Amino acid sequence: MTEFTFGKHKGRDVVEVMAIDPQYIQWLKDQAWLAEKHPTIYNTIINVRVSNEDAPTPEHNAMQVKFLDDELCRAVVRFVNPWRDVTEVLDENEKYFSKNEARWITKEVKIDHERKVNIFRKGIKNKTLVLEIHIIDRKMEVFSDVSFDAKSSYAEPHEWFGSYRDISFYMELKPSIGDDYPTVVRQINGQRRRIGSHRAVHILIYDQFSASGVTEKQMRQIFEEADIRIATLEEIESHRRK
Repeated sequence: MTEFTFGKHKGRDVVEVMAIDPQYIQWLKDQAWLAEKHPTIYNTIINVRVSNEDAPTPEHNAMQVKFLDDELCRAVVRFVNPWRDVTEVLDENEKYFSKNEARWITKEVKIDHERKVNIFRKGIKNKTLVLEIHIIDRKMEVFSDVSFDAKSSYAEPHEWFGSYRDISFYMELKPSIGDDYPTVVRQINGQRRRIGSHRAVHILIYDQFSASGVTEKQMRQIFEEADIRIATLEEIESHRRK
């Protein structure tokens, strides 16, 4: 048993305090001196899980309800940008037409295709080509804090280009994150195994960072190398359509 040797819970079991006073524990996690001066207490707080530690906090709930807004969900999609660049697709399309022209593509089909491609390229040049993102089947607290499917298509007169396939987004929301980040990586990897979809994006969105054992840049690199996208809430907000 590890006891607190300081503070308002001095003499009490650290695990017991973790269960009854999670706000105090979160405050301690944010203190840079804890790991240096009290490594045993620090390691207990970071590594031991208690039954109510993962219970949603008011800060988490306030963050979660923001994503009832479709536009904020679209901002997540824009940040991740999971679809191929339209210019790349058009170039590939034209190569396909050129390769197969002698086989089955008629003159009329070729003319119509070139007309439509020119509309697209003009839209790209003039920045009038608008990719519409549709948020479908949003769920709260199913596999992740927030999940939804996203489908994109180009607004008229570009609808002939068709829609991109649905991509599922699974988001974990953390008002603050720090030296407990390995637990979050394992949590999201566990979600990935349960879901089993290859067309899914897993992303952690957090608000504040505070840690003594790792820099924010290092933490983000670890998430990216685990194939988990990561962003601050501020970064997501910046991708709202003005």
